[in-house]
Amino acid sequence: MPLKRMPPPSTGPAAEELARRLAEEWQQPKEAGQPIIVVRPGRRGGGTQIVVVWDDWGDLPQQDRSEIIMDVFEQIHSDEEILDVIMAMGLTVREADRMEIPYK
Repeated sequence: MPLKRMPPPSTGPAAEELARRLAEEWQQPKEAGQPIIVVRPGRRGGGTQIVVVWDDWGDLPQQDRSEIIMDVFEQIHSDEEILDVIMAMGLTVREADRMEIPYK
């Protein structure tokens, strides 16, 4: 089986700031603006899907966006809820629209 080495997730001030702002929004949601957090519980025992639509993701790689989302989710949710997550995806508005992800 081939071995593929992946670069480590982004860390540093930019990633930490995104995580801080995402946690703030998750705990005290605003009426409008971004980030837009969509949590879709699974049907019939399936897993939870999380999509965060946020133009501030910018050029951050998809893997790093997912890591930030899961790190924040783990800070504010129970172990049971964490284990139920099957997908965490961060998208810009343009990406979400192109993929026809419902978030509005």
